[in-house]
Amino acid sequence: MRSPNRRRHATLAALTAGILITAGCGGDGGGENTSGPQVNELYFQRADDQGPDPFTPSTAMDPPKGAARTAASPEAEGDDSYDESGSGRTARALPGSTAGLYGGVQAVSSCDVERQIQLLTEDDVKAGAFAQGARVGQESVPEFLRGLTPVFLRADIRMSNHGFRDGAAAEFQSVLQAGTAVLVDSHGLPRVRCTGGSPLRPPIVAQGSMTHRGNPWPGYRPERVVVIDRTTQPLSSLILVDTVNNDWIERLTGTHGEADGRPGATPAYGPDADITDPNVVRTPEQPSSGIPGGPRQAPVPEAPAPGRAPGGPPRQGDGPLTPPSQPDAQPDLQPDGGSGADADEQQMQGLLIGPISFHG
Repeated sequence: MRSPNRRRHATLAALTAGILITAGCGGDGGGENTSGPQVNELYFQRADDQGPDPFTPSTAMDPPKGAARTAASPEAEGDDSYDESGSGRTARALPGSTAGLYGGVQAVSSCDVERQIQLLTEDDVKAGAFAQGARVGQESVPEFLRGLTPVFLRADIRMSNHGFRDGAAAEFQSVLQAGTAVLVDSHGLPRVRCTGGSPLRPPIVAQGSMTHRGNPWPGYRPERVVVIDRTTQPLSSLILVDTVNNDWIERLTGTHGEADGRPGATPAYGPDADITDPNVVRTPEQPSSGIPGGPRQAPVPEAPAPGRAPGGPPRQGDGPLTPPSQPDAQPDLQPDGGSGADADEQQMQGLLIGPISFHG
């Protein structure tokens, strides 16, 4: 039997192999919903870009002067080009508990949560669509949002995002740029993108090739994209990088900066470490499934409801989260993480993180 390390290497290697595709090859078009984003479309979303069909105006807070929200790598620093060949490294799957995966500023929130609540709940249709995308009950939206932790991404990550189209949540696949303000649940998984007020979920594994929308940003590297693992057990805190002082912050989950302090135990690496480099940042062994709470299989295409991308509506078994005490449960994730490496590798082969060519 292969070791967990070998299984994970094979799984993540499939991510990098997936970049060698041609944009625009969308299959036979059966069941296609041309009114909105499709499962087989991957959007590049810059930190300050609201994206297609945002739910609300941005509630992301401007960081203090001098704050560096991203974890720049030596190979990307000052480089405005996109290198198709990459550096030879594969992409990483990191648990949401990884120190330095997120950043923040001492005692400062990255998102105006109360404003986000107001913008969503003043419109019942929009609140219902948001609840649908987040898999929570509509009446639980305020408490759900208040229970999340505001941070900044410090790496480009793959997620399922949503747009608000024709009164519904239309799911689409995206790469979110480092520096994006997000709200994270107690399992370390981003659940809301503050720039557009949109709910986030684990990425979907698309079947077949993908069309890519938009252009990558300066310094983007496919092999530096991160897939975030949802931790099995709830976290009491997140260890952030203080993006002003380049130091460590411990932020209690469900707080917005008011209880920030220094971590009780200092991470084994510095706050300026490149978290995408496995030779620099080592993480504890993950369960045998490799990606608990990670990628989801795309559903078999059906005739979509108006304004909704295939894969947007809840699938069989996708019940609402348990509100409000467990607002971050993932009902469509197997509790035991699956049966092992083979299923995990099959999932990851379809998780395409970067293109060779683009659609603008």
